[in-house]
Amino acid sequence: MLQSKRLYCLTHRRGYQAIKEFDEPFRGEVNPGMVLIKIKAVALNHRDLSIADGTYPFPVRHRIVPCSDGAGEVIKVGSGVADIKVGDKVIGLFDQLQFYGGPENWFHHLGSTLDGMLQEYRTLPATGAVKIPKDTHLMWEEMASLVCSGVTAWNALFCGPRFVPGNAVFLQGTSDLSIIALILANAAGAETIIASSSDEKLEQVKAEYRPDYAINYVKNPRWDAEAIRITGGVGVDLMLDIGGVKTLQRSANAVCSGGTIAVMGRFGMRKSEPDANIDATQLLLTKSMTIRGVQVGSKEMLKDLVRFVNDKKLHIPIDRVFNFNYKDIQHAFAYFESRKHLGKVCIRMPD
Repeated sequence: MLQSKRLYCLTHRRGYQAIKEFDEPFRGEVNPGMVLIKIKAVALNHRDLSIADGTYPFPVRHRIVPCSDGAGEVIKVGSGVADIKVGDKVIGLFDQLQFYGGPENWFHHLGSTLDGMLQEYRTLPATGAVKIPKDTHLMWEEMASLVCSGVTAWNALFCGPRFVPGNAVFLQGTSDLSIIALILANAAGAETIIASSSDEKLEQVKAEYRPDYAINYVKNPRWDAEAIRITGGVGVDLMLDIGGVKTLQRSANAVCSGGTIAVMGRFGMRKSEPDANIDATQLLLTKSMTIRGVQVGSKEMLKDLVRFVNDKKLHIPIDRVFNFNYKDIQHAFAYFESRKHLGKVCIRMPD
């Protein structure tokens, strides 16, 4: 029987430096309907930083184990669980109660209102775990990275208005989310355009992930006009917008008539730009476009993503992996905060 487990808790919302190491008594009991998971890898997201520093705009429980994204092996199964077995590889569902459709509230999310995955062992309801095929080509870090960034990208690309091969997709920025979306869009046969402020990152993206077009939006601030030019005056079918009000007007300029803007963030591609005064009615009516907010996704979406990635033998980009100890976890958060990464930043658990 297990005697204790190591975990990391955010004790105050004063930045990731407030994450502390704890050992808690742990006997490994599993209630009916639950599964016990030995965590193998955790992936970081921007929300983990904002939760830590107090800027996350949604509920956060006091003394929370952070990080929504984790993958592991099931080591014990409670009574009444039929579809998950000991030895299965699983990932946790971001919203433990969002099985279909959109989120109903913000009180069942791993790493904010429910303890997350930055711990050696995690017990979850069997309904809140998604199986990964036993013969998968994915590493543990890649599996973990599907939970938040992966399913958000999937939701934005494939769960809105109809998406077909040949559609033009514009991806803002070179965050891990945008790179995963680029990989998925390429695999689906889209024409892909990606924008970044860094020539160095664009060159790396072009070499490793092969978008059809790349734009430096600092050197070319009229990136919306460039998107129109690239598409022969038509505009892109789908815009993945991470800037919110800072980029929404230009996103609307860049999409085609009947196109879609999937708003996935509020970070702004250029921090110096003021918030735009958006007339949403004018945007919608001018081009008969669809603007949809994307907040992660459901269990149904996550299962579809896992199937697609596994069938296509796609790899999720992993930039750097840190070890599961206090010093390295602090370094992992600091490195993620630096935005030097191109791909996911992960934490690997001991065997």
